[in-house]
Amino acid sequence: MTDTDKNIQENTAQTAPSLGIRLAALLLYLGCAPLFWLRRPFSERPFWKSHEKQAALLWVVLGIFVLFFVLLILVASLIMVEARGWFEDHQVESWLLSLMRKAILAWLVFWLYGIWRCLRGRTEPVPFLGHLARIQFFNLSGKFVVHLFFIIVILLPPAIFLAESMVSSRGEEGGVYVLYDDQGRFPRWVFSLAVWRLSCATRHCLPGQRLTLLPATQDHLDEALDKASFVFAGTHGTSAGLLLQDGLYAPEQRSDPVGSHLQFVYLAGCDSGHQQEAWEACLAPAELRSFDRLTPTLEHLWRLWTEIPARLHSLHEN
Repeated sequence: MTDTDKNIQENTAQTAPSLGIRLAALLLYLGCAPLFWLRRPFSERPFWKSHEKQAALLWVVLGIFVLFFVLLILVASLIMVEARGWFEDHQVESWLLSLMRKAILAWLVFWLYGIWRCLRGRTEPVPFLGHLARIQFFNLSGKFVVHLFFIIVILLPPAIFLAESMVSSRGEEGGVYVLYDDQGRFPRWVFSLAVWRLSCATRHCLPGQRLTLLPATQDHLDEALDKASFVFAGTHGTSAGLLLQDGLYAPEQRSDPVGSHLQFVYLAGCDSGHQQEAWEACLAPAELRSFDRLTPTLEHLWRLWTEIPARLHSLHEN
């Protein structure tokens, strides 16, 4: 075989990688680049290098999108609290959700195009990514984002398992209740993770008990007010009452006195403080925390990890 024939075969092998190499390169687009960190059998091949760089660039673009929208959500939350009229007049939530959907859809188009080129064994760059590839910041950031995503994916299942093991759907007398509104879209484990610190505080303050995590319905709210010592009602609200999954719950609907164990109730619903006196009379003698304004979700999440567990500790120290 002549040298020319060998060169032709090598060029053909480079332009037409095997199915195994293509499938391995596909894992790069799925965020699995760390799997090849210690052993990179294809690292010197042009096809592998091309798709390794493209996948990393796509992931850093996604990371920038996520960071950008987190900042937008923080700004929107601040506007919700400080400039309610402007927030409602400009429909900030709807605008923000629409922008997020469009950005993610655009990213998915480029991501799928990169996968399609990968499976076809082609090395031409995804449009516009070639410009980013010339900037060292994006190349280094891409590797960081991919590894961060990979670590989160690896740690998420055990974190969900632990969070679910610390909550219960069966309440106990004098226990801690958290009611949540999943809006028909979010799985229960999202809320299990959100109340992690409060779950740990419950186990510390009430040995042998677990936090009771239930959907925000009228029956579950009545159960919580009858049996719990500590209630976090993570619901929407209006000046007329709490917006539960099965309808409006106003303080006058509660005709029976609350349970003898009840010490603290947190009403997360917007404008729940508009009826502060009515709620206080309904929940007496328990301490009430409510808000006579719009309340962003991030605010309640922050309180769940800081103020609320500390309040539970203080109640059981007294």
